[in-house]
Amino acid sequence: MITGIEELVFRLKILERYPKTPEGEQALVEAIQTAETRLQAKQFIEGWIRNNKKCPMPCDVYQSLDSPGKIHSTLRSLPRIPDGKDIPPPEYRCNLCQDTGWYIVKTDKEIFDMPGEYYTAARRCAHPDFARGVLTV
Repeated sequence: MITGIEELVFRLKILERYPKTPEGEQALVEAIQTAETRLQAKQFIEGWIRNNKKCPMPCDVYQSLDSPGKIHSTLRSLPRIPDGKDIPPPEYRCNLCQDTGWYIVKTDKEIFDMPGEYYTAARRCAHPDFARGVLTV
């Protein structure tokens, strides 16, 4: 449950057809609480106020916040690192490209106005054996 949704919903009072009953307001609050984060709820309300004269119905909110094809948040909680311990290095299948499929190489072409600095380029990674990481699937 996202805290402070009521204040965000009350911003919609400036629009036409804002609910006149407490039940209508509560339905609007419940619909906006389907947002994954307070930021998403705030962005929805600000965008609605910018683009509409009339207050959204709960079905409008549900459709906007849970539309097909919407990318849901992939935030996840990682375990806490104990005090005094270093953050462990990331694990990859390929340490050369860090599993992106590309790695950066330095070219032999020197940058004209930066002596001693060379251009870089991206190169497709073939995941050589010497760069094999420890991550397994």
